[in-house]
Amino acid sequence: MSRYYVYLLPAAFIAVILLIVTGQFKSNKSIDQLRKSNLGLLEELNTRNQLQQLKTRVLRLESRGRGIVISGNPFDSSLVEADVRLIYETLDSLAPLQMDRELRADLRKLRVLSDRKILFTREILNGFTQYGKTYAEQLISTDKGTQLTDSIRFFADKIAVKHEQSITLLIQQAERDASRARAFSTLLALIAAVAALMTFLFSIYRLTQQQRLIEQLNVSEQKLREAALLKERFLANMSHEIRTPMNVMLGFTDLLEHQQMDAAARTYLARIRTAGESLLGLLNDILDLSKMEAGMLQLQVIPFRMRELVSNVTAMFRAKADAKGLLLDFRLEPDVPDLLVGDPQRLQQILMNLIGNALKFTDSGQVFTTIKKVSGNENQCILHIDILDTGIGMAKEIQDQIFDRFVQANTEVSRVYGGTGLGLSIVKDLVHLQKGRIKVQSEQGKGTTFSVFLPFQLSDSLPVEQPAPPVHTSIFREPTLEGTHWLITEDNELNQLLMGHILQNNNIRFDIASNGKEAIEKLRDRPYDLILMDLQMPVMDGYETTREIRKILQLDTPIIAISAHAINREREQCLEAGMNDYLSKPIKANILIGKALQLLVINQQPVQNTLIDLRYLREVSVRDAQYERLVTQQFLEMLPADLLSMRYAYLKSDPQYRKIAHDLKTTISVMGLNPLMDQWLEEIEQGIEDPQRFYVCYHQLKEISKLAVEEATDFLHSLDK
Repeated sequence: MSRYYVYLLPAAFIAVILLIVTGQFKSNKSIDQLRKSNLGLLEELNTRNQLQQLKTRVLRLESRGRGIVISGNPFDSSLVEADVRLIYETLDSLAPLQMDRELRADLRKLRVLSDRKILFTREILNGFTQYGKTYAEQLISTDKGTQLTDSIRFFADKIAVKHEQSITLLIQQAERDASRARAFSTLLALIAAVAALMTFLFSIYRLTQQQRLIEQLNVSEQKLREAALLKERFLANMSHEIRTPMNVMLGFTDLLEHQQMDAAARTYLARIRTAGESLLGLLNDILDLSKMEAGMLQLQVIPFRMRELVSNVTAMFRAKADAKGLLLDFRLEPDVPDLLVGDPQRLQQILMNLIGNALKFTDSGQVFTTIKKVSGNENQCILHIDILDTGIGMAKEIQDQIFDRFVQANTEVSRVYGGTGLGLSIVKDLVHLQKGRIKVQSEQGKGTTFSVFLPFQLSDSLPVEQPAPPVHTSIFREPTLEGTHWLITEDNELNQLLMGHILQNNNIRFDIASNGKEAIEKLRDRPYDLILMDLQMPVMDGYETTREIRKILQLDTPIIAISAHAINREREQCLEAGMNDYLSKPIKANILIGKALQLLVINQQPVQNTLIDLRYLREVSVRDAQYERLVTQQFLEMLPADLLSMRYAYLKSDPQYRKIAHDLKTTISVMGLNPLMDQWLEEIEQGIEDPQRFYVCYHQLKEISKLAVEEATDFLHSLDK
């Protein structure tokens, strides 16, 4: 169908509608005229009836007068007056005929004759009453009354004839109007039929076009899904390609930190670590931004403790604030519910970005955060979060752009303070993703206030302390994973070298497979205690390799996924494929060893001083028994007390529990307990939201400490001998 026909159909449809409207208007007009003609006919019938009534009532008045005189008896005048009243009512009902100019004179004559007839009748009756019957009969014999009656009849008939002629014209007009109305009705029916046919054809055409459009949209949607999938793969590949060398850089930095070096070298190493972590943070920002653009960033909906989250965030920035001499204050209003349902990770990310931004641009004064409830009910509430600083502030004209990507106040700010301008853009996207809103108020040179409004559901369940699962005493009896044999499945040579160093430092034997196919071949040849599985490899990737290990080889060897993708749903995919745990690059040695200890059960016979390692203490003390006695006594006093303090602080949601966990690493180092306890202390120091998980870690530390205290006590007694 040509494009001209596409325009012709609507035009024809509009023309048909106009014809229908015009025809309907004409038809309505003809019907109105027919209705008027019918009303005129009814009026004629009514007029004729009224004229006939007038003649009848005049005759009745005349007959009543003659009857009274002839009978000679007294009469009731009210009957006569009743006849008179009916005559005048009939005359009044004929008054509308005055509108007809031809009838106007005859109507006046008819009224005058009626008045004379009534007066003459009254004159006869009055004469009968005053002068007697003879006088009345003489008046009747004059034939005046008969002449008046005949005249009234004449004019009544004359008016009826004239009015009938006008009505005849109305009837003829009514017939013409009826014919016209029928013609218009027929025309309307034809037009409606044509319009219905055109509408049907146009609807068929539009439906066909719509179906084609739907098919095109389906194709476009499929292409969009494919584009989104390609973008997701690109993000995953980009993450992998960047994180892989970063994993090597930060991994070897970790290894170098445990080596002997001078102060200058250690300073250089610290700067390398800082630069690497900064680059990692930038990468995470870019990935978050890309995932939000691709619609792949999904929110969690889980219960969490608001006060614990606030404490964690405060603890993270306390050292930085102290280093700059700034007051870092956090006020959580009492009416803010502690148990909320939402995404604590994204809320923490919002707070960390805004507080970190405030600390970055504030050189003196304070950074003050307040959280209060502005509205809510039994199911949800809206929190108002203000982050106020006394920093450099910003001009009014830049405030509308500050949430745009890659925008900073000016080039001078970018040069002095650094940064990419992504942080606030990500915060805005995260706030909007949670159906909240954010605004900024600032004055240059006086500071800035960011205000965030976020809705949260309320939780009605409190996490309770639950007993920890049984502790594997074999872990306490074996401080390392020495004697185990691992398979490293990794295609990158630098990562192979890094993982090899980590395992060598922990006395772990290992083999290397460069792809999944090589890993399958090695697993067919010999058993392994644990497999480190890179996900993205040539020939056969980590997912396919794992599925073959589980389904074809029927092996239950623990598998830890090593990924550089950092995609949210990747962990679930790894577990679904049959892997046991998941680590994202860059890999930290202590976390890797900790996860391996959780997966492996090491059986070894207990030996003397299985837990404590006195080599470090003996090296420092140079065999000074008095020094060793003092240090051991302090260890015996501090370890149980610090563990109790850490547990008590956690119960109160006091973030100090994380600092206690950090300090405990120093306390246990004198007895060489770090290989056993650091994994649990590290997890606590990073912050644990799940109380059950905290008590698992705490129970492990408590059991290790109990045995370590027994051995340390025996050592102290040996010094007294």
